[in-house]
Amino acid sequence: MAMTLQGKRIAILAADGVERVELERPRDAVHQAGGHTELLSPKTGEIQARNNDLDAAGTFTVDRAVSDVAVDDYDALLLPGGTVNPDKLRIEEPAVSFVRDFVGSGKPVWPKAERSPHTRVCGPTCATPGPTSSTKRSRSTGT
Repeated sequence: MAMTLQGKRIAILAADGVERVELERPRDAVHQAGGHTELLSPKTGEIQARNNDLDAAGTFTVDRAVSDVAVDDYDALLLPGGTVNPDKLRIEEPAVSFVRDFVGSGKPVWPKAERSPHTRVCGPTCATPGPTSSTKRSRSTGT
């Protein structure tokens, strides 16, 4: 496979209840394409994974809290599917703001489809381009 994501940083945003396969398969594909992933969540430590929304499926270690990162830190955003993950994220303001700002940045957000997780997290405001006032400062410029 060509290293099409070589040097790219991909944020994966997930919460307790994320479908294991919905996180693992795209993460593995990013790594195989040469990209680097960081797992973000509203909380630090570990998040609980699920199979079929109900069955416990182990844990994932969170790399960073979503409240501690900026859109400028990443080249793309991956939102694992399932039903529990987006439902948990949409009640967490830092997660909603991050997704909204990412969509507004014009950078890639996966998956993007009707009823995809990004619209379930931040609702119809995701369709409106442009960052919100809660966008974190750029790490390189400090502005």
